[in-house]
Amino acid sequence: MLYIVDASVVAEFLITGTYTQNTEAFFKGVLTGDSFTVPELCLSECTNVIWQAVRFRGMPPVLAIQALRDLNSTSLEARAHQSCVRSCPRHWTKAQPRYL
Repeated sequence: MLYIVDASVVAEFLITGTYTQNTEAFFKGVLTGDSFTVPELCLSECTNVIWQAVRFRGMPPVLAIQALRDLNSTSLEARAHQSCVRSCPRHWTKAQPRYL
């Protein structure tokens, strides 16, 4: 199965927050052969979230560097927005979003 993962889910996985346990359970619960894709700006968005955590929430720089390394080591495939939209089932509409 292909999962299109929003940047907010990836960021929550990298930085401990309210829903980190949910994201960890999601990524651990996938089956062998499942694949992930993210919108093309995901890496930039996650980098910005990590920077904000250091700048405004007191995240130690050492943890931020590790989070960036973890982000670079993920096997997430970035896709252009239209490619992600085409991957969604036809019956999904903007009125029927699917969220974690």
